[in-house]
Amino acid sequence: VLVGDRCQAIYGWLGAVDAMAKCEREGVATCRLTQSFRFGPAIASEANKFLSLLRSPLRLRGYSEIESEIATVHYADAVLCRSNAGTVIQALHELSLGRSVAVVGGTKQIRDLAHAAMDLKEGKGTDHRELLAFTTWEEVREYAELDEAGKDIKVFVALIDKHGPELLITLCERLVEEDQADVAISTAHRAKGREWSKVRVAEDFYPPSSDSGGDDERRLAYVTVTRAKHVLDRGSLSWIDDV
Repeated sequence: VLVGDRCQAIYGWLGAVDAMAKCEREGVATCRLTQSFRFGPAIASEANKFLSLLRSPLRLRGYSEIESEIATVHYADAVLCRSNAGTVIQALHELSLGRSVAVVGGTKQIRDLAHAAMDLKEGKGTDHRELLAFTTWEEVREYAELDEAGKDIKVFVALIDKHGPELLITLCERLVEEDQADVAISTAHRAKGREWSKVRVAEDFYPPSSDSGGDDERRLAYVTVTRAKHVLDRGSLSWIDDV
């Protein structure tokens, strides 16, 4: 027996195989589990917008005994970001509010980002997944300033230009474990399978392209909005209302 949700298949870029699709192609009998006990009808309704965009026949039903809402959240239990750079920005923001902060998955992703920025500033290039297309920091800066696709790292680039990559190392030293934190910061990928009462979506998501490749972004958005149990602040995923 396999239990899964094809619309949560967000690891294709790592070579993950969609086992559910394979079963369907081979004629294996399938049943749909549509009742969620994580959240109430309001969040289920939001998730269904993305399922519709993905052309999925699946529609979720929220648990009527759970009160959930779509609303602005100033002090979330978790902030979900599209990128590692986004987690840095959000962690610094939450620290500035005097909150204790944890980054889901630990500090390695931030330290790796710091070392990538250092290498690029020295003209060495980097194998960091989010920056490997660049050989110097100047190229990163130009991409953030001139390319529409670079808007999601523009604030991060400005932060490094102002304070240096060393700021990221300092940030790591101020983070705590999740069980000691007021708020958890996570990429949407690392949040898969997790849940929090109040979730705020960060500002580094953007509407996907109209071609089929945009489905990766749509699936990621679907996973993101279904992490909240009681309150969801859609942040930069509110673009769904303009589709």
